[in-house]
Amino acid sequence: MSPVEIQKLLKGQPFVGLRFCISDGREYEVHHPDMVLVTNRLIHIALPPFIEGEPYLFLMLNRN
Repeated sequence: MSPVEIQKLLKGQPFVGLRFCISDGREYEVHHPDMVLVTNRLIHIALPPFIEGEPYLFLMLNRN
């Protein structure tokens, strides 16, 4: 999926949650569009638990 396609899904109204399925079998659910930052080569996903409103961990996925 291209960055543009992911951005369209993130900007959809109303937002519908997304699930990123990784090639090693892991899955990451996104419940809010602010949990994801999309660049040309990477997808950054904020993972819970959140501490005082900030994510504890970010996951970076390479699109290649």
